[in-house]
Amino acid sequence: MFDWLRTSDSMVAGYSGYGRPGPAPGLGVRTSFSAITVQRFREHTATLSDVFAFSPTGTLNIVADRQADTASGLFVTGSYFAGLGVRALVGRTLSASDDRPQAESVAVISHRYWRRRFASDPSLVGKTIDVNRSPVVIVGVMPEGFDGPRMSESSDITLPIPMAARLNPTGRARPVSVWWLQMMGRLKPGVMREQVLAELQTTFADTVRESWAARPPDTPNPTRSGLPQLRVRPGAQGADGPRIDALQILSAVFAVVAAILLIVCVNLATLLLVRASDTRREPLASGSAVDDRNPAPRHIRGDRRRHPRLVGERLHAVAPSTEDSHRGCAHRSAGARIHGCSVGDHRGAVVYSER
Repeated sequence: MFDWLRTSDSMVAGYSGYGRPGPAPGLGVRTSFSAITVQRFREHTATLSDVFAFSPTGTLNIVADRQADTASGLFVTGSYFAGLGVRALVGRTLSASDDRPQAESVAVISHRYWRRRFASDPSLVGKTIDVNRSPVVIVGVMPEGFDGPRMSESSDITLPIPMAARLNPTGRARPVSVWWLQMMGRLKPGVMREQVLAELQTTFADTVRESWAARPPDTPNPTRSGLPQLRVRPGAQGADGPRIDALQILSAVFAVVAAILLIVCVNLATLLLVRASDTRREPLASGSAVDDRNPAPRHIRGDRRRHPRLVGERLHAVAPSTEDSHRGCAHRSAGARIHGCSVGDHRGAVVYSER
C-alpha cells in the first residue's frame, strides 16, 4: 500500500481523497496519487508483480428493468482484481483491456448487490443497465464476502477507470495534475517493502515534477518546490487510514466512558459514607430511656443535649403547650402511678415525664 507525507511546500496542485495528520507537526498523510504516477510505477517496477489503483465513484444512479435506485461504486484499473487475487463467481472480472479509452463500458457487481437488486439471477451477465444515464454491460459478479480493500466501505458496482471520464458531465478525464487514485501493489516472492521504496523513489520524484508542471495557471503558491515523501505500507488489511481513524474514535469513546464510570463510583462512595455517618449519629432504640409505649418525638430523641431533663426519666405524654399544662402536671403527680412530674416546653409542646 502506497501513501505519502505532505508539507506546505509539496508540489501537488490538486488533491482528492483521504488525509489525516502525519507523524510530526507540519506533516500530513495522503493516500491518493496522480494517474501518471500509477502508470510509471507499472512500467518501471521490477519488485512488484501487480500495480493497481482505485477511487470511489460517489453515489451512482442506476436504472435496471425500468426501476431506478442508487448504488455505491468504485473506479479501478484493469489489474485490480488480479492484484487482489479475486476471481468472479459468475462471469469475469475486469482486465487490462478494459483500461483502453475506447473499450466497452462494463461493470462487475458485488454479491450483495446481485442478491438484493437482481434476486441472484444467474443469467444477469450480459445485461445492460444505465449508470448515470450511460449504458453499461454487467460482465461479472464477485464472490460473497469480497468488499474490496477499503475498510468498512463496500462497493456495489466496480467500473474501469475510463468510465470516470464518460460519467463526468464534461466528458473529460481528470488532468494529471490532480491526485485522486489510491494505489497498491503485490510484492514478488522474496521482495521486501524497503526494496520497493528504494526502486521507485526516483520514479516517484519524476512524476511529481511532471504532474506539477501540468498544473493550472491559477494554482495557489506556484513557487513550491518540495517533494512529497513516498512510503510503502503493509496492505494485507487494505487502506489503514480508516482503521486508524476508527481506533482513534474508539479510544476517545473509551476515555469518556471511563471518566463517567469514575464519576459515578466517586458519587456512590460519597453517598455511602454520608449514610454511614448518619447511622452512627442515630441513638439506638435499646439504649433509649424513652418508654416504648409512649416514644418521644424523633426530634427529641435525636438530641439529648438539648433536653437533658429527659435523660433518666420516663416520658409519659406529650400534649400541646397551654396555660393548663402546669396544672395538668400537678394533677398527674397526685395519681398513684406517678411519683413526680416535670413539665418541659419544646417547640410548642409540653412533655410530661415521670421521675
